[in-house]
Formats: sequence, structure tokens, C-alpha cells
Amino acid sequence: MELPENITGYNATRLSFSDFQQFCFNLQGLGILNVLELFDCEYPQNYYSAMVSDGDGEFYILQNCFVPLSACALKDGEGFIFFDKPRIESAASHLCEVRQFLSRSELTTDIRPDHLKQLGNYEQKEVSFWLPDNFGGIIFSWYFD
Repeated sequence: MELPENITGYNATRLSFSDFQQFCFNLQGLGILNVLELFDCEYPQNYYSAMVSDGDGEFYILQNCFVPLSACALKDGEGFIFFDKPRIESAASHLCEVRQFLSRSELTTDIRPDHLKQLGNYEQKEVSFWLPDNFGGIIFSWYFD
């Protein structure tokens, strides 16, 4: 996996928060989960989030604000613990063809220099400076500005 340009939000246009909200409520309408609270992207975060619940408990659905990449996660201090929810991922692929749910294994993959080649020079410098551990740490971060 290579990181797409603008993933950090530098010189990028935000995706619609209302589209993310609608997506979450569509999942709720399918009876897959309950939406508890929605959170817009607040500087310097680069993601939208929704606190949701299902039969297993409460968790977050995250979506990068600048590219349509999503994930399921639990909060862990300033970061996240990513996990797979196949039922949600399957429904998401039918609801929105452009949104991609990333797997736990993709999100926890360590970053190598060749993963950054699609990023612009400024983004490459920022990622190198902050040194996130893995893809999830770049795609859903609070430190790029």
C-alpha cells in the first residue's frame, strides 16, 4: 500500500462531513450499528469520527478528511487500536463505492520510505519529522499542520 497524496491534509480539500454523517446513518438504517455521536474534523486532526455501538460494544468509525479511507477503532490515549468489522466493511462497500475500509493488518503495517513516494515533498518531510509507527498513525492523526 502506498499513501495517497494529500493524506495529511496539506494543501488539500476536505471531503464532505455531511457525506460521512449520511454514511454512518445509512449503516444505522441497515441495523448494523447505532450512531451515538458524530465528530467533525478539528484542527489539527485529519479525520472525521463517529462513536457507534453494536452487539460487541462501543467503538469509532474513522474517515480521513481528505481521502476516502475509513477504519474501525478504539481510542488508546492519543492514538487508536484498529480492528476489523467484516459486517460493517461489507455493508460499506455496497453503500459507497469510493470509500475504502482498511483492515487492521493494513493500518498496523510499519512505514517504509517507499510507502511515501506518492506524497508531496512537504508531506514526506512532515511524516519523517513526526515518525508515526504505521499507516494508521498517518491516515488518522492529529499532528500534521
